[in-house]
Amino acid sequence: MKISGIKKSSLIDWPGKIVITLFTGGCNFRCGWCHNPELVFDNVSNEVTIEYLKDYFEEHKSWIDGICITGGEPLIQKDIMEFLMEFKKKNILIKLDTNGYNPLKLREIIRQNLIDYIAMDIKNTNEKYSEAAGINIDVSLIKESIEINFNRPLLLKK
Repeated sequence: MKISGIKKSSLIDWPGKIVITLFTGGCNFRCGWCHNPELVFDNVSNEVTIEYLKDYFEEHKSWIDGICITGGEPLIQKDIMEFLMEFKKKNILIKLDTNGYNPLKLREIIRQNLIDYIAMDIKNTNEKYSEAAGINIDVSLIKESIEINFNRPLLLKK
């Protein structure tokens, strides 16, 4: 998985948890107000290896609660499932930040119990979603992801 950045400790990315925040490269949206524009086109050269991340977590696991995966957009990563499985095997808590445009992958990740918390960024109203996202949006995909999130048992209290 392409990890283009890392915040080695964060107190704000997952309420009540201390996490390592990972930034994936690339995004399928082109929001004009993006707070990580350098990640949108995957123009970051300081890629973080999974080995480095595993070693860092192992070294700091006494005070790190888990990881937060954000972007860019993590669900466009081809090997996100394998990445999540690798960390779930170690019983590491995982939060996923997503724009919700890939409900099929989101549903599968939930079905396999690979994440513990989901944050979905809702960009605008249905009528103005494409304008906010900077591309032509099929709003039904966003709605499906919202439905997936609201029609499942809450995983937020772990």
